[in-house]
Amino acid sequence: MTIAGRAYRLVELLKADAFALTARYRPADGGGDAVVKRCRTQPALGVPFRWLGRRLADRERFFHRRLADLPEVPVDLGEVVIDDRPEPNAFARAWVVGEPLQRDARPGDGFFEAAEALVAAVHARGVALVDLDKADNFIVDPRGRPHLLDFQLALAADRRGFLPAWLAVRGLATQQRCDRYHLLKHRIRQRPDTVCAGDAAAAASELDALRPPWIRFWRRIWRPVILTRRRLLVRLGVRSGDGTAATEPPPRGRGGLRIPPRLPQTSRTPS
Repeated sequence: MTIAGRAYRLVELLKADAFALTARYRPADGGGDAVVKRCRTQPALGVPFRWLGRRLADRERFFHRRLADLPEVPVDLGEVVIDDRPEPNAFARAWVVGEPLQRDARPGDGFFEAAEALVAAVHARGVALVDLDKADNFIVDPRGRPHLLDFQLALAADRRGFLPAWLAVRGLATQQRCDRYHLLKHRIRQRPDTVCAGDAAAAASELDALRPPWIRFWRRIWRPVILTRRRLLVRLGVRSGDGTAATEPPPRGRGGLRIPPRLPQTSRTPS
């Protein structure tokens, strides 16, 4: 495999799901590592899905390039070539040293202030992250600073597809509000002493005021449906006890990369 003309070798497999295989690579001539996400190329039930994998890879490229001036977002490393052929379903970015922010962690002083500034900078560039409900979407570097890596669900009003412009703009504003809500939720859970001078009632009131209506619907109606479905999949053996995917057929494609069908999953491997 080459990335922007440089040869890379596989270091470790990081994650596999129905949409992509993510692995860490190291350049043969030395230098910083890369993370390559090879989005789906295999069909499912006879239905081709290479087009979906290409769209997912294009989305990753779009958002990384849109946010390229932010040092907390890893750079797009360029074209991926496998077996001497460009692979449009693959996306490569720089490796970031750090650990995913864990739900029960207590980040150091200044972390959430820096995270709020980072999210505000992303919003200022016309992007909503959408997936901030999971704390581990943040990577904490050795200095205790936040980084953002995963833009698979991100939105931008100028990448609206078939939506009319007014609806795309409104949807972006709603999702940016959700980003702020989820970030405040993590801060209240993990560093309550930094919110409203440690006043729990005032912090809860501030969070409730920011909570979008559709999240209220999710909490009251749809989340119980998802949890019931997850328990059913666990009973059937499709998922493990903690709800992560436990079965995934080995991908078959170019480049010689194969994974076992039960590759251990990580919620967000540092990358």
